[in-house]
Amino acid sequence: MIVAGFIGFALYRVFPAAGPRYAFATFPLSPQWTNSQLHRVILPGVRLNAMPSLHVVWTLLILRYGWALGPVQRYGLVLFLVLTILATLGSGEHYAVDLIAALPCAVFVDWFTSSALKLEARWHPLRVRANSPGQ
Repeated sequence: MIVAGFIGFALYRVFPAAGPRYAFATFPLSPQWTNSQLHRVILPGVRLNAMPSLHVVWTLLILRYGWALGPVQRYGLVLFLVLTILATLGSGEHYAVDLIAALPCAVFVDWFTSSALKLEARWHPLRVRANSPGQ
């Protein structure tokens, strides 16, 4: 989860964006947005942290690692993912594309952390052997 936070923070700087709540003054009351409403994006204090959605990245990682718990827990985790998606879209924190970008980000974090663990496991026997007495 910490690695995902760091990666998300770095990606926020590469893809600065604000959710519709911050970008459109009338969200969600008026479905007709105009270019004149985009002025809020450049105001100070607007959070540019939409892409990718770390809410969904963390939920996908929880689902990935909790999948082996059992069928009841799987249903609960899938429900948690669906509710997280609905909450982030409904609150105006993220666009749909932010949630789609969360999937490759979660896959990368899973690969990166599992690769680091495999590398640590490969070097561990060498460390033990080098530090053992009588060698």
